[in-house]
Amino acid sequence: MLQESELREQVLQRMEQGEGMRRAEVECVRTNLDLIVREYFQPPTDVPEISRFVSELRELVGPQGWGVLEAEALIRAGLGETDVLTEDIELSVVLKVGMFVAWLVAERMGLTPARIGEVILAAEVLTSERGWQPTLAS
Repeated sequence: MLQESELREQVLQRMEQGEGMRRAEVECVRTNLDLIVREYFQPPTDVPEISRFVSELRELVGPQGWGVLEAEALIRAGLGETDVLTEDIELSVVLKVGMFVAWLVAERMGLTPARIGEVILAAEVLTSERGWQPTLAS
């Protein structure tokens, strides 16, 4: 799916236009990113391992408006590192990184549609518990 450039371009265009995306939905994507990276990366995960993953992701999808450092910071924060600053990362970047990381992890781990649905549902529940009210996909 990552290599299907036409589909990737359609998704990116929707992201750029902000179609239906509110802060609550971006927070849900961020929570999904946190859950999926915890499932993919086995502790202890070091920075070079994350850097290799982000480099491979960037090779597959191109720069598309997000930077390597931002992606690495979001992944590291998702893995529970507390000395990583992510507050200043633009919501559009959080959205793009979250979507692309989820796609690559799902592809690499061979996640079934049912398992992907479980992760999304868990992200929706956690996001709601944190006070956000995202539009539910489930």
